[in-house]
Amino acid sequence: MWLLRAAHGAGPLPRSATDELSAREARRAAATARPRHRLLYLSAHIALRRLLAAYTGVPPDRLRLGRARCPRCGGPHGRPVLLGFPCTSPSPTATG
Repeated sequence: MWLLRAAHGAGPLPRSATDELSAREARRAAATARPRHRLLYLSAHIALRRLLAAYTGVPPDRLRLGRARCPRCGGPHGRPVLLGFPCTSPSPTATG
């Protein structure tokens, strides 16, 4: 288990960090209206990618994250999955 503490009042993340995100993650962050929520989303996704990179040996920007099928309806919004690593199931959560 890993804990990420958000730096309240921090400025924007460096471009080199956001380059680690997928196009889908970057679009979702850009669509987030509140700056604080955008920073939390970006920080969490960059941290997740860096942790998974350390475990897999794959650079953060080369990791492919996806979603499992929802067990209730079969939609593509189930648990996050690390594509190409079937035994790895990241489970990010947020509080506060």
